[in-house]
Amino acid sequence: MPEKETRTKADGIGVPKFSRRQFLQRLGITTGGAFVATLSLVSACKRAEPTTGTTSNTGTNTAPTFSYTVPAAPPPLVPVPGLSNCTVATDRLYTNYHVWVKLVSTGVVVLGITSPMVKILGEPHAMTLPDVGLKLAKDDSFSSIEGYKMATDIFTPVSGAIVQINDSLRDWLRGGNIQPIEYHPYTHGWIIAIQLSKPDELKDLLDSKGYLALLSKST
Repeated sequence: MPEKETRTKADGIGVPKFSRRQFLQRLGITTGGAFVATLSLVSACKRAEPTTGTTSNTGTNTAPTFSYTVPAAPPPLVPVPGLSNCTVATDRLYTNYHVWVKLVSTGVVVLGITSPMVKILGEPHAMTLPDVGLKLAKDDSFSSIEGYKMATDIFTPVSGAIVQINDSLRDWLRGGNIQPIEYHPYTHGWIIAIQLSKPDELKDLLDSKGYLALLSKST
């Protein structure tokens, strides 16, 4: 029996919300195979990454056991062929549902979403954030994010405990937007840091070339 599509409200606009299975099917990615069909990525992403970086805000709402700082130098980026102004950072790993994972310390990774995912969502402006200390298993949902085109959960491809949240996103949410994710998904738009409990799970992820190959089959 097919899953029912649910809808959420955003500034008075109804937008569809999908489960992980529905989301992958909507993108044309079958969960049991390697088939990839056409993604709805026909126009440019919002904008490229910034040329400079600053220290992230760890916030005052929590007392993280890890402190991630956004590097001053921007990450190495390559353009996505056929998608003007869309980029992929080459210094991290990826999932086929557009989540990036970057190893930033021994056993600690930072997660966020990619610029193609930003385009799929359509100007993301609302999201939920988890708490520090939450333990996650691979494929668990740790957040939901909403744009003007669709809404979906964000799933972790690795197991472990959350050791830091990007609390600057909470400040932006109070203003009714999440511009760091919309405009700077690979730097200031990072979402959580996880202390890995099963580091070998990183071997299951795509490198930047693999992610670009996935996108090339979808444009």
